[in-house]
Amino acid sequence: MRGTSVTCWKTLSVDGPITRSVRDAALALAVMAGPAAADDMTYPVPAQGYVAAATEEHDIMSLRVAYTVDMGFAAVDADVRSAFARAIETLSNLGCDLVLTGSDGG
Repeated sequence: MRGTSVTCWKTLSVDGPITRSVRDAALALAVMAGPAAADDMTYPVPAQGYVAAATEEHDIMSLRVAYTVDMGFAAVDADVRSAFARAIETLSNLGCDLVLTGSDGG
């Protein structure tokens, strides 16, 4: 990727877009997916309906979700922890199979 920067978070950083929603990420993926003339390591991929797949209704009751509060090492602000706990509670109430992972859970 052109214009990447060096970071000390090699295992946690990703070069790519930041979006406000899953739909926006699907739109970005639709534009980015496929070959790039300037990169001989890319190859053609079949056209995908990324936006349709990202916005259609899904039954999440059988969804298994692995999560970690702090990746086992990262300091997390109390407000962020609280918001995250509410999100996890919502997923649990919706019937998701939640699996605490990392050194904070196994």
